[in-house]
Amino acid sequence: MISAKSIVFFDGECPLCSFWVRFLIHMDREKELRFASLSGKFAKENVPAVHRRDLDTLIFLDNGKIFKKSEAIAFILIKLRRKSGRVLLWVPGVLRDSLYDMVARSRFFISKAFMMSSDFNYEKNRERFLD
Repeated sequence: MISAKSIVFFDGECPLCSFWVRFLIHMDREKELRFASLSGKFAKENVPAVHRRDLDTLIFLDNGKIFKKSEAIAFILIKLRRKSGRVLLWVPGVLRDSLYDMVARSRFFISKAFMMSSDFNYEKNRERFLD
């Protein structure tokens, strides 16, 4: 398992998820984060199957610890030194994950409504992607 960098696992087919990845790449000036699709070979080799069941679940692997859903978002933001990550953790997990699940279930509708695309120039950031 790779431990040198923190890894964000996401649904590679989801335009909203691709938008989130582009946002994180932009925010990650120190290039601490790496990215991999939940359905890819790297995820199958490095994330236990129990955590990969739902493609609508964002997973953050940081120093061997796995965070999912809203907790993953909070710890990614903390990793990027954003105060909003700590603020997000003040909200009870049940409420955070309920909102996360609502957005996850509607992610393709949201993507269409805001004309988001899953097209992404992976070659420009190839070193950041693990599969």
